[in-house]
Amino acid sequence: MINAQDATALSSYISKYNDVYLFDADDKIKYSDFSEDEKDWVLTKICDDISPDDDLADAQEAFTLYSSLWRVYKENWTSVRDVIDNYSTKIGLSLTKYNSLTDGDVNSEKDALAEKLSGKLYETLVEFNTAIETEAETIINNRTSNSGGNNNNSSDRGSTPSFSPSFGSSSSVNVTEKQESTVSFADIDNHWAKNSIIMLSERGIVNGKDGNKFDPEGYVTRAEAVKMLILAFGELDADAVSDFGDVSADSWMYPYIATAASNGILKGYDNGTVGAKDTVTRQDLCVMILRTARAFGIQLENNGNAHSFTDADGIADYADEAVTTLFNNGIISGFDDGTFGAKLGTTRAQIAKMIAGFLEK
Repeated sequence: MINAQDATALSSYISKYNDVYLFDADDKIKYSDFSEDEKDWVLTKICDDISPDDDLADAQEAFTLYSSLWRVYKENWTSVRDVIDNYSTKIGLSLTKYNSLTDGDVNSEKDALAEKLSGKLYETLVEFNTAIETEAETIINNRTSNSGGNNNNSSDRGSTPSFSPSFGSSSSVNVTEKQESTVSFADIDNHWAKNSIIMLSERGIVNGKDGNKFDPEGYVTRAEAVKMLILAFGELDADAVSDFGDVSADSWMYPYIATAASNGILKGYDNGTVGAKDTVTRQDLCVMILRTARAFGIQLENNGNAHSFTDADGIADYADEAVTTLFNNGIISGFDDGTFGAKLGTTRAQIAKMIAGFLEK
């Protein structure tokens, strides 16, 4: 039972029992850094929200909610992103429209929304949730461009890749629901991956950048590849955690990296990093795809037929099973000159074609 009837009593209660009941266990809440006036606002709101008959869980939920709302008011927009992305389940946010916004290192619609809401004091969860969804709807309705992706404008190396959309008939893919979208990228009209790019864009799996362009020949980072795979085949785990040295907890990529790590899709390097911003190689993408398939119950059979890539000796031992399995299932077939290009970077068009091949079955 919470025997606190006013802010002063509750403040004393929290100070006395914090180590036991862990009100401020998550340092991202930053309650311990609040000024006395800021703490007073949070504590008063908690007292208004709970009664002496409420249990500890109710008090902890109210504590997290009002500490988060104060952060939205007093801290910068990155804290707004942190609250929305990492505390939505804990405080009860419904993010239907927000989840359809684009994200990434450049022109992120979610970042724009966070900046818009930052510095405003929301007294209740309903008020805050309504502001999020209303602003998200405004962004969607006024959308003139999508964001995200990699800024590297390098062209594809080697011959035009040939990918087959074939997929085992026994497979079961969790297809992301198609969103309402008008896709019009100026740089894909005559591109071999146009249909795949449009399909994934409509489903919110890939985004455009730099106005109305998609940049199909730009390279994909490891973090971007993980995000696409999770959106396409899996389900984001809001409770997943990771501690890679190059992925901060307030980064847009953190929940995707953490979900992938918890499902064995992504593994770190010996130095404690995961190479999140490195360009994903073609062989590493194959490894990620196979691990994702297995993690989420998609059956990919290896019929034992060896691939015949002329540069097969360049495929690392750890990646050979994945390359062979995807080749056996018709998901990859390499370049027109018979090579695979294991260590080449993966372009945005290539990964779109590969993922679309799964979703079409």
